[in-house]
Amino acid sequence: MKYRNHQKSANVSQLRLSRGQLKGSLVHFTEHKGLRPTHIKVREAVFSMLVPYVSTHGFVDVFAGSGAMAFEAFSCGFQPVILAEAALEARRHILSNAKRLNVTFHALVSDALSLVSLAAYAPARDSIELVGGLPDVPLIFYCDPPFDQPALRQQFLERLTAFPNLHSDSLLLMEYPKEDTPLEHNKLQILKHKHYGRISLLMYQIIGSRMTV
Repeated sequence: MKYRNHQKSANVSQLRLSRGQLKGSLVHFTEHKGLRPTHIKVREAVFSMLVPYVSTHGFVDVFAGSGAMAFEAFSCGFQPVILAEAALEARRHILSNAKRLNVTFHALVSDALSLVSLAAYAPARDSIELVGGLPDVPLIFYCDPPFDQPALRQQFLERLTAFPNLHSDSLLLMEYPKEDTPLEHNKLQILKHKHYGRISLLMYQIIGSRMTV
């Protein structure tokens, strides 16, 4: 991706939040292979699209990377906010930024697929344990894995649509390269399909999602 929406100094880069109570605040992160912070134009478009859901939905930043989408979600008022990020250094920066900005996340886990799994998992270093599974509220899953690992999109989609403990009205937003074929599934209904330069964004309703009680 050629977009650059952040400043770089030595090995640490920073990006500026675009909306909400933290607008203008900086999020610091370390550059590493596969990390591609969501461009500010895409972030602004996403959260403009999600305004109607702020008071009713939580936000899950899948493959969080810098955590930019999660910080934007918190800034806009989404609660709870959950992140998944495999890279230890990235998780450390997320926690450091959260402390500096006085942001409270519900959970920060190391394995994205564990979010939509009934199996128990061991908490990772520098994480916030997800106790008791996903919360009993409608959730918006923002899925943006490294573009050079398209299989991760399919794996997460399959796991998510098979997961029995989703609250009704949960949504999935999928960011992917414009040249790739959009993913389809019989349990997903496409609500919106947008393009931002070389980036495409799909918004799905998860059909038949229901939280067991």
